[in-house]
Amino acid sequence: MSGYQKRRKHTNKNLETVEERAQNGRKAEEILAGHIQSNDDSTKWIVEEISENSYSKTGAKHRAGIEKPDVVLFDRQSGKDYGFISLKCCKDFATAFNQIKRCSLTNFCKEFSAPKSIELILEKYTYRRKKLLRDGNNYSQNELEELLLFLNKNQKPLLISAFTGQAKQPKANWLLLHQWKFPDWQRNIACRDRSRLISMQEVIATFEDIQATFTKRGTITFGAGVTLQRKGGDNGKESANDLQFKLRIAPLLEALAKFRK
Repeated sequence: MSGYQKRRKHTNKNLETVEERAQNGRKAEEILAGHIQSNDDSTKWIVEEISENSYSKTGAKHRAGIEKPDVVLFDRQSGKDYGFISLKCCKDFATAFNQIKRCSLTNFCKEFSAPKSIELILEKYTYRRKKLLRDGNNYSQNELEELLLFLNKNQKPLLISAFTGQAKQPKANWLLLHQWKFPDWQRNIACRDRSRLISMQEVIATFEDIQATFTKRGTITFGAGVTLQRKGGDNGKESANDLQFKLRIAPLLEALAKFRK
């Protein structure tokens, strides 16, 4: 049995494969939009926290195929969009490790106006799979320091892009984290005691006093659960060399709690 088949095999009907987690996440977005669209009582709190708009006059759209936002709230009378929600669903906040954005190296360098020297370092990091180890021979100390300088200088736009979709024109202004619960997880979407609704402004502000660095495993971390790494997978396709922002939800929630004190 291959490693993939071992990961695929179920020993418990409540366990999911990687594919099922992704499918459930997309399904959750559709369900959430549908609940708001039908003015289901379970989602009233979301609209009330985001704005003063009447829930009965609020509609919602699921943005299928668009990375962010996943759900858009709009005023039914004026048709004006006002709430742009990025939804991240998981089985458990304590163990969740979600992708929040991915892009090609070319698009990354274009968005952040990265100099050629930074592009070459990141090319080694992605295409050549060279880990960013301080005690290794993959990079000179000057290269590592130059990359850190670039990351910290551009920390805010990098994080805005990761969480909202784009640095210069943010697409999402709210982050909704949700834990689904088996069985019948679809009935629990937007259940308040299993969700966290956070303004993107507060999310980004949480990182103000945190510096980007390299982990012991040679990946980039911005702290509070956010990493930037080579995507990998994709059966060895070109897209496996994309840069991928990932989020561990538990450290982010811990950092937010400290920030709010």
